[in-house]
Amino acid sequence: MLLVLLICGAVAAFFMAAKEELPYIIAKYKSTQVQDAFTDFNNDGDSPGDTVDGADSTQLQEGSQGRQGGENVPQDWNGIDWEGLQAMNPDILGWIRIPGTEVNYAILKGTVDDYYLNHHMDGSYNILGSIFLPDGTDKELKDAHTILYGHNMASGQMFGELSNFESQQFWSENPYVYIYTPDRTLKCGIYAAYGTKDNSDTYTLGYTLGSKDFKEWIRYTRQEAYYQTEFVPDGAKQIFTLSTCADYGVKNDRFVVNCVVLQEISKSSAS
Repeated sequence: MLLVLLICGAVAAFFMAAKEELPYIIAKYKSTQVQDAFTDFNNDGDSPGDTVDGADSTQLQEGSQGRQGGENVPQDWNGIDWEGLQAMNPDILGWIRIPGTEVNYAILKGTVDDYYLNHHMDGSYNILGSIFLPDGTDKELKDAHTILYGHNMASGQMFGELSNFESQQFWSENPYVYIYTPDRTLKCGIYAAYGTKDNSDTYTLGYTLGSKDFKEWIRYTRQEAYYQTEFVPDGAKQIFTLSTCADYGVKNDRFVVNCVVLQEISKSSAS
């Protein structure tokens, strides 16, 4: 009888663990399916030794023989099948990729501000959510300051590896963030990483490029940074803030990464 009880307990524990893991497995599978079906990225300057000044602008253009997907992946000019993505989910406005991490996801904006806290980029319910924009964000991602939110998942999915940028060594090996829209490809340099509160000045929106307020806000973010990097924004270029929950689980604590646009290729100039 004791053996039967032990076996039943083990089976029950197995199924409970499997139930908890299922959303992670489903999210990983679906993300891979979307990546393979709709993206095809070439090596576009993943090396931390890349230089910005005098760099060939074709580094940011994407070809058809990339690491993701296959030769038959339909693409637009920058390696993403935007028509296919938006047919799957019209809430998809862009794509973000951070070489050296799991971050390789669509950027979404729902009609309800927190919808994508618990919905996958294909629109299905999933507790891992998606990378998403707050209400009021420009749909073309052209605001002076744009915030991208994502869950801090222990599996490393979504923004689960963002806190790796607490380490300057990790930053030195992975200093770039790539952001894609149907009209633009942006190569961004990470210039600040730090912990903050969810109501801090980090989350201020509504700035104008080149304004005094925007430059003061940039100085604030650099002062908060755990370390200084070679990228020093002057207020003339867009800033993207990537935000997730702190690793240690305090409710209102956040970890953020600020990055500044270094290079931009537009669809019109690439065609």
